Amino acid sequence: MKRIKNLYLVYLGFIFVNISNAAVPGAKIIGPITADPIGDPSRNFIYSASAIDLASQGYIEEEYFIEGMANQYTTPDLETGEVIDSSHKYLSRLIVRRPQMQDFNGIVIVEWINVTGGPDKDIDWWYLGSHFVRNGYAYIAVSAQQLGIETMKEWSPQRYGKHS
Repeated sequence: MKRIKNLYLVYLGFIFVNISNAAVPGAKIIGPITADPIGDPSRNFIYSASAIDLASQGYIEEEYFIEGMANQYTTPDLETGEVIDSSHKYLSRLIVRRPQMQDFNGIVIVEWINVTGGPDKDIDWWYLGSHFVRNGYAYIAVSAQQLGIETMKEWSPQRYGKHS
C-alpha cells in the first residue's frame, strides 16, 4: 500500500515535471482553477469537462494551468537529442480526473488531447472514461497543441484568454 500512496502523491503533486537528471526546465503549476457549474452562461467552467457524473462516483475533476520555458531539441534518428536553444515561453492546461485515495488503483493515464477536428477533444476519455472510473484510474488530459488552446480562448475569453 505504501507504494500506491507514494505514486498517488506523485501525480497529485505533479512531480513528473521536475526531472532532475535531464536538461528540462522546470514548470509552474497553477490551480486548481476555480470553475462555475457546467452549463453556466459565463462559460467559466472546464472546457471538455467530463460528461460522466464524476462526483456521484467519488471522483474529482480539476483544471490546472502549466507554464514555463521550453527547450528546442535536435531530432537525430534513433539518438538522444540535444538542446538547440531555450527560453521558449509556453502556457497550457491540464485536466485532472481522479478518485478518492482509497479507490485509486495506482495507475495514471495521461492523454495528449486531440485537435484533429479543431477543438480540444479528450478522445480516450470519451471511449474509456467509464472504465477508468469503475476501476480507480487517475486521468490527466494535456492541452498540448496551439489550435486547441486558441479554440478554448475563443470559447471562453474570461477563463482562458486572461492567461495568455
